[in-house]
Amino acid sequence: MIIALIVLVLLLLIIVWLRVDYVIGYKKLHTNNHTSIQESRYPTLSFIATGEDFFDQLFADIRAAHRHIHLLFYIFKDDHIGSRLIKLLEEKATEGVDVIVMVDWLGNKLPHKTIKRMQESGILFTTSHTPAFPTLFFSLNCRNHRKIAIIDGKLGYVGGFNAGDEYLGRDPKFGFWRDLHLRLEGDGVQDLQKQFLVDLDHTKTDYFNRNDYYPHLAKGAHTVRLIPTDGHYLEDLLMETLQKAKSSILLGSPYYIPSDPLQELLINSAQNGISVKLILPQKSDHPLVKEGSMPYVQRLVESGVDVYHYDQGFYHAKALVIDQSLAWVSTANLDKRSFYLNSEMTCMLYDQKSIQELITCIQHDMQISEKVTKESFQKRSLLSKSKEQMAGLLSGLL
Repeated sequence: MIIALIVLVLLLLIIVWLRVDYVIGYKKLHTNNHTSIQESRYPTLSFIATGEDFFDQLFADIRAAHRHIHLLFYIFKDDHIGSRLIKLLEEKATEGVDVIVMVDWLGNKLPHKTIKRMQESGILFTTSHTPAFPTLFFSLNCRNHRKIAIIDGKLGYVGGFNAGDEYLGRDPKFGFWRDLHLRLEGDGVQDLQKQFLVDLDHTKTDYFNRNDYYPHLAKGAHTVRLIPTDGHYLEDLLMETLQKAKSSILLGSPYYIPSDPLQELLINSAQNGISVKLILPQKSDHPLVKEGSMPYVQRLVESGVDVYHYDQGFYHAKALVIDQSLAWVSTANLDKRSFYLNSEMTCMLYDQKSIQELITCIQHDMQISEKVTKESFQKRSLLSKSKEQMAGLLSGLL
């Protein structure tokens, strides 16, 4: 009896500590965050929608690099494609190219011996968002979810692809992996470069900040704004964007654990005659995430929102289109982690060519997906409903 009481007291103390840790960390994050207004940029822009195209293009640009290669991934694995990328980076480093690789602390799947070999070849390797006291639990939940690359300060990448075989469709559970990435050439790359160096400074890593990190950049035919967020402002940006809709909203995300304001805005939009369509994956790559989203999805469907489950593989794209006149491609998901905890990068698109290309991609994926119906919710098993109740208790951390 005494042992059971001691265990219970310890559990309560741990729960209290976790709660206090989280609240203090959250307040500190939002006190220190400041929103910066980003300028419009005019790059030459191209879409990448498959892992094969992403890695083929990235590898070609890395091979052609003369001065510096800066990579930031949320996840970096030492698998087939990851080892190929590492080998290429090692070759460039031995040629004298400045190579810096930054990976989120939790997403770093590279063994120590691989990292050591990279460093011996001349690569500067570091991890971002390392958990630290006094708010250990909160900092463990704050992840650097950005996926960006900068090559010679003139070429940039931003989007959903990480470095791992699953992004090539090699995971037998998921098969084909649908994602979206943007390749920018010229104007706008300086914003990716700046954010990379800001994140690098936060790791307290010693590096030589070269003048040629910011070369002269030519302007192209596209119009964008690159907006970094760090657990702050992303929800406001999304709400402001969605409120501009007059006729249609297209959304794509691998996860849907929305804030209350986002959920109500989408419902109100649909009830007011705006066509609202959302595409999500049929399969989930994280425990309880799909179950956590289902009560929200059910309310959407009952309110007139068209929801599609992508069943041709795994859907990992993060995209938005408003009235065929404004769009974005992002590293951020439609969930509370991206809104309130993670470091993300969003690229707003303003030119019709880019927007139309994005619309075509999203609509194609919706056409080959399964539309969610009211009847499908009535067929759920008791086990599924129980999982949904459990997931609801953890929705802020899913």
